[in-house]
Amino acid sequence: YSPLENEILELQNKVVAAKQDNASYIIQIDNAKLAADDFRMKYESEKVLRTGVEADLLGLRRVLDEMTLSRSDLEMEIEGLKEELEFMKKSHEEDMKAASSGISGQVNVEL
Repeated sequence: YSPLENEILELQNKVVAAKQDNASYIIQIDNAKLAADDFRMKYESEKVLRTGVEADLLGLRRVLDEMTLSRSDLEMEIEGLKEELEFMKKSHEEDMKAASSGISGQVNVEL
């Protein structure tokens, strides 16, 4: 029995080593699955966050377009008001010249 016992003992040791290797592989596979699930959850979270940011960005672009149009309108209105002010200044100046030339000859003092 002695040579068979050594062979049996050697085979039992190989079986134990194989079981340990299998257990180690199972743990590695489980860890890889957990890591994959974690990355999947992070990916989905980031995807939702990105969708929200893109929607916000689209809304801000619309607001920017509206503000650009408003600014254009206001700039045109300012130009129109500047022209109107210049016209009113000239008109006032002409009125003052006409009034001062008509008044310069008349002085009326009452006591």
